[in-house]
Amino acid sequence: GAVNAHLKRLGFPGKASPNKSLPHRLTIRPVFGKEVARPSVVFVVRGDRSAPNVERVAAACRKALPGARVEIVNSTGGRRGRKAPAPATFVTQLAGLFANATEDTAIYIDPLAGGSVKTWLDHALMYLSDPSIAAAAPHLVDENDLVLAAGSVICASGVAPAMRGRWIKDDGHAGSLACDREVSALNGLIFAVRTDALRHIGGIDTIFAETSIAFADVTLRAADLGLRSIAIAGAPVRVKAAQFDEAARDPIDDVLFRSKHEDRLKAGDPYYSPNFRPDGLFVSRAK
Repeated sequence: GAVNAHLKRLGFPGKASPNKSLPHRLTIRPVFGKEVARPSVVFVVRGDRSAPNVERVAAACRKALPGARVEIVNSTGGRRGRKAPAPATFVTQLAGLFANATEDTAIYIDPLAGGSVKTWLDHALMYLSDPSIAAAAPHLVDENDLVLAAGSVICASGVAPAMRGRWIKDDGHAGSLACDREVSALNGLIFAVRTDALRHIGGIDTIFAETSIAFADVTLRAADLGLRSIAIAGAPVRVKAAQFDEAARDPIDDVLFRSKHEDRLKAGDPYYSPNFRPDGLFVSRAK
């Protein structure tokens, strides 16, 4: 009662109820209506995956939010150079679409993690209705109900998926796996961002070749301006572990990211204790 009263005072389009698996925790469900309207959305689907999967995800977007714009972006290969730009790379095209979006929210979906868009869409939009939040993305789990990424952790080596290998119904350290929470970075397969926040930070940096690091960079730059990013526990998306690994990062991206955010990485992740192992598992170094 008190939590829901607080959410109502804030004008937040969500309702809290007990977590079915962990009664001592609360789950927040989206509630859009007359008081708070659903933000407008442009979906951007990665097009260089298998054609049936691309079309399936595009169709799922149209079904989840009829009337929303759906764009498909293909990779042209290559990396954008500092002095002599190559033909438009995937991230360059993505950055242009996001920058020119007239909708409130831009949502990127890699068909490797398509799933049922409807199950997580309103959860992301619920958080992006708050102007203090820049980005949101659901937890990713594999075919065995093990976590692939519950947000990401930044560390000296760059970015690591948070809590990989944990059972999805675990509580996590202090509820970190069971509750929607603030994180430093989000996964690169599904990413929802407020377009006004993205413009405020200068858009997606096209020096990066892949979304995993490009989106991590977006969230860190947003945090520099006091904007938050949310990993959503309440609507996990199932992805085959092999497909998650297929979307591997570009090694040059890792080098560029470490160079760009060197001081921040040395300082450590504000949402991750230095007493935990450096691999993002939320487990004590002693274990």
